[in-house]
Amino acid sequence: MADGEPPQVNTLVFRGEVKGDPESAVESAAEVALRYLSDEYGFHLDDFNYSAYIESRETLLVAQEYNRKLGALLKAVQDRAIRKKQQLDKLVQDVKEVCLNFADVLPVRAAGPSGVEYVGPPSPPAGGYDKLALDLVQLLQ
Repeated sequence: MADGEPPQVNTLVFRGEVKGDPESAVESAAEVALRYLSDEYGFHLDDFNYSAYIESRETLLVAQEYNRKLGALLKAVQDRAIRKKQQLDKLVQDVKEVCLNFADVLPVRAAGPSGVEYVGPPSPPAGGYDKLALDLVQLLQ
């Protein structure tokens, strides 16, 4: 810089969110500028709201962490429920296959909404294979 010349100044332009009135627009741009100063230079303005801001920020961070943990727990519970449902579906399918594989001994046939239908004597059966077949079919429904 030569004698008498003004120093070079770098200008930064801060743009806030679009607002409905000039005061809100200026405040929004000021918030962006303060955030820039804080992020780039560790600058912070310790005004009368600063302690409330810090407390609110800490509360928000705790809530976010709680939300993250709760989300992870919910996902684990959902995954476990899906596995249990798959196991139950497999068990039902196995019972259905047992019924149909032993249809020559049990009074059942492939039919009905569950895929297996009781065709023995009317309820309640006396016992033995008839009762076993009815119980298995009722289990499938």
